[in-house]
Amino acid sequence: MDPISGTINFILNGVAQVFFMGSPLVGIIFVVALSINSKRAAAFAVIGSIAGGLVGLALGIELVPASLSSPDNALTYGIFGFNSVLTAIALGDTFFEKGRSATTAAVIGALVTGFITASLIWFTKIFGLPVETSAFVLTTWMFLFAAKKFSGVKLAGPPPAPKQRSTLLKNPQDTEKKEPLRLSEFTAGGFVKLIFTGIAQVFFQENWKTGVLIFIGLTVATIPLNPYGFPVQYPIYFAGITAFIGTLSATLAAIAFKADRSSILIGLYGFNGTLTALAVMGVFLGFLWPINPFNGAPINLIVMLFATAFSTVVTAFIGTITSRFNLPTLTGPFVFTAWLIILGAKIFPSIAQATLSLLPIGSSGLLILTSHLGLIATIILH
Repeated sequence: MDPISGTINFILNGVAQVFFMGSPLVGIIFVVALSINSKRAAAFAVIGSIAGGLVGLALGIELVPASLSSPDNALTYGIFGFNSVLTAIALGDTFFEKGRSATTAAVIGALVTGFITASLIWFTKIFGLPVETSAFVLTTWMFLFAAKKFSGVKLAGPPPAPKQRSTLLKNPQDTEKKEPLRLSEFTAGGFVKLIFTGIAQVFFQENWKTGVLIFIGLTVATIPLNPYGFPVQYPIYFAGITAFIGTLSATLAAIAFKADRSSILIGLYGFNGTLTALAVMGVFLGFLWPINPFNGAPINLIVMLFATAFSTVVTAFIGTITSRFNLPTLTGPFVFTAWLIILGAKIFPSIAQATLSLLPIGSSGLLILTSHLGLIATIILH
């Protein structure tokens, strides 16, 4: 792999790795998906991925690995970038007033996140856990807390409601009601739009079209692009369907528990379910059926549905705590839920575990990576 290809890979893979995908094609699709709703968010996604990768480069990770078993593959496949992507979008386009101060905070935050990602990789490996988006959550919370003491950085006010919100319910005026939301209030197309909005909210975008394009990106992630991406990570179409089912399960649980109406309608109870579903079934555990070269068992589907529904409870739990400090939950519920499920699955033999066949470097390469960086599951780590 030449330096130009390596540079393109670590930038685009960093964006794709937000959804556990290591493919520059998926990264391009995600950037386009973001630009549909916010070109600024798309720009910060690229900036964040570059910042996270630059931290790895500056601190000794080689851009072009000497071999497939080199730990430097962690940089090429976006492992140092995806947390920085989310931090850059959160600070530069979502939670701070847009301007020079927000841009500065986003760049600094993305760089800091790159280093904290490595710190938490080392820490979580002690418990046999992936780092997931914990570095993003920790860094963003720190910056949002710090903003209370910095007069030059102001928190953004609530954005105007997008036009799509009025198309979700049979009576558009009911979006502002205080009563618990009922499934019967949705139009058929409106409920589907809500599910895709939940997928888009992983990137802080309240736009169902963005969610549809992300869904497409997850689906085509099954196309192998060696040496420019992973081998096939999922059975055909599986990643997109898994994300959709996870968001659906979490959203239905929120409606059943009569969660806050406005939070449901903007997809805030869906996006943690999106990531939880992908993490639990297919990335860190196996699929619902064994299909060469993927491990699987029917019980894994039940575990995934349980995990995504439980993520709704965790969202409310963490939200109760963070709301006291005027902080968003971010992907904290996903991280907490996935960690609990992954740890528990180690005890139950009926739950199929992910296999090393998912990795392009084989078991010996994994051991080398682990010894050098402490990465859990290295290239598919999140």
